[in-house]
Amino acid sequence: MLTLFNIGNHGQVYFKLLNENIPLPKKRQYLKILTAKVEKVLKRMRWKAYFFDKEPATDQANRNTFGFNTRKCPPKSLDLSNFESELLDMIKHISFKPTRNQFQERMMRDIKTIKSSQKAFIPADKTRNFYQMDKTAYDKLFIQNVTKTYKKADSSCYNNINYEAKSIAKKLGIYEKVECLAKPNAFITLKDHKGNFTNNPKCRLINPAKSELGKVSKVLLDNINRKVRDSSKVNQWHNTDEVVEWFANIEDKKSCIFVQFDIEEFYPSISRSLLDKTISHAMKYTSISNDTLENHCFLLTTKHG
Repeated sequence: MLTLFNIGNHGQVYFKLLNENIPLPKKRQYLKILTAKVEKVLKRMRWKAYFFDKEPATDQANRNTFGFNTRKCPPKSLDLSNFESELLDMIKHISFKPTRNQFQERMMRDIKTIKSSQKAFIPADKTRNFYQMDKTAYDKLFIQNVTKTYKKADSSCYNNINYEAKSIAKKLGIYEKVECLAKPNAFITLKDHKGNFTNNPKCRLINPAKSELGKVSKVLLDNINRKVRDSSKVNQWHNTDEVVEWFANIEDKKSCIFVQFDIEEFYPSISRSLLDKTISHAMKYTSISNDTLENHCFLLTTKHG
């Protein structure tokens, strides 16, 4: 449900009382989603049955896929045929009954209000607030944040990234699992937790146009970081539990202090010289192959270039 508040001169804010509220879908929409989910489960079960009955080849078992799933369809299993037919038959015989209550009706009215509005609804960066803004105000903020970090490139740059990614994917043996660089639209979120937000709103630019080979970069980087941590004995936490355990083991906490800092524009701040210095430092503790260096540099470049 959404509650409306006035906020300065930059529009109005819709505050989500419960972020997990889900309105009732239409019958046709519900059946389509349910069928897709059931087919996904059956596909995973077929793969499990296939590898249970047949041992994979040695070269396939030792092959590093970097977390990419196969795009092939699993073969049909005779052992699962009766179960699959009965499960799909259950979907055909699902019955629906009309349900009306104040909660669902309130959400339907909120959805109707959003769809009929001529303004844009912008999510906040670290809160559950949504801001209603005029299109001109949103476009101005969006262009300011894009031009601050990025510059316009022609289609040849996009093609070069795909060609280079294709070459790397072939070397790694994951060519059939990786898609080309997608072209989703960038968007902004509003940093309403910053000071003087109503008069000088700050934004976070979200650019979802990233190469799928970023998964490869993460695997390579995690492996290098692990070796550097083991050799240098640097304390680097992975999750909240590790931080809590570290804090609990600190002696004489009263004599210690915390240093708080904020990193702005993370990827744009990674210059080529900074990357070279980082790699040189890591190579003091572990060896890095030339192929890893070439692939990793390319993938970091495509993330923020």
